[in-house]
Amino acid sequence: MNKEEAIVYSVSTRLRPNLMTALGAIVALFPLALGIGTGAQMHQPLAIAIIGGFIIAIPLLVIVFPSILKLIED
Repeated sequence: MNKEEAIVYSVSTRLRPNLMTALGAIVALFPLALGIGTGAQMHQPLAIAIIGGFIIAIPLLVIVFPSILKLIED
């Protein structure tokens, strides 16, 4: 298998687990980010930061890092 096929295979293999993890965490933290529940106002900034991190990390893991790896290997 050449390098391009290996990169595509690795992205397609890791896409589903990464999406499931990120989406599960986002859904679980969404009520906290909205301030719903007892004591949620204290943890609201942390929940918003974590959700933002996951939203930024998904495209990085799927698009940017494999593209950079392909450019470095060529």
